[in-house]
Parts: sequence; C-alpha cells; structure tokens
Amino acid sequence: MTDGGVVWVWGRNCRGQLGLGNHTRQHVFHRWKAAACGSVPVVAVACGHDFLLALTQAGHVWSCGASDCGQLGHGTLDDLATPTRVAALETITMVTAGLDVAAAVGADGLVWMWASQESALF
Repeated sequence: MTDGGVVWVWGRNCRGQLGLGNHTRQHVFHRWKAAACGSVPVVAVACGHDFLLALTQAGHVWSCGASDCGQLGHGTLDDLATPTRVAALETITMVTAGLDVAAAVGADGLVWMWASQESALF
C-alpha cells in the first residue's frame, strides 16, 4: 500500500483474496482500481489465510477471499473475489486478521471480532 492509499496485490489468489474479481494466480503486482473500495483511499490492509480486509479513510471495512468460517464478515460462508463492504461496521480505525478470524477497532474503542473461535488467539 502506498501513502496515497493505493493497494498493490499479487500472489496465489485461489479463493479470490486479491480482490481482482478472479481466481487467477498473479506473478506480478496488480493495482486495485479506485472503485474497489468505493473510490475512497485505503489506510490499512490486513491479510488472513486466503482472505483480505481493507480499511478506508472513511472508516469502512471491505473484505474479499475465503469465508469458510465467516471471516469476511458478511454473515455468509460464500467466498468473494471482489472487495465487498462489511455493512455492519462503521467508523472503524484499525483492522487485523488471523488464520480464519478477523477483528476491527471502532472509533469508540469497541473491538469487533468475527469468524472461527479456534483461530481467535492471534
């Protein structure tokens, strides 16, 4: 990620975790299009096992990739190859990811965690 909020991705991408809309392995850097996260600059990225979280300057969390444990935060176990906003989270200041678990800190100091209980110790 650059200071200007541009995210560059590459790697295996077998579950769509790069957020490029496909499942193709990427051997070179690919820039996320500005629209990937609602055309708002990204301020933080967290990667878990085959999934990715992106936090925007607006305090919104976007996720993509594997969701077998619900780690994308959308209330389903469906994988997503395109970044999708986690509707339940507003005014977030930090994101982190573990194996199959995700967490976010709100501006009010509340910590949100979701997904696999077995992976919650990160």
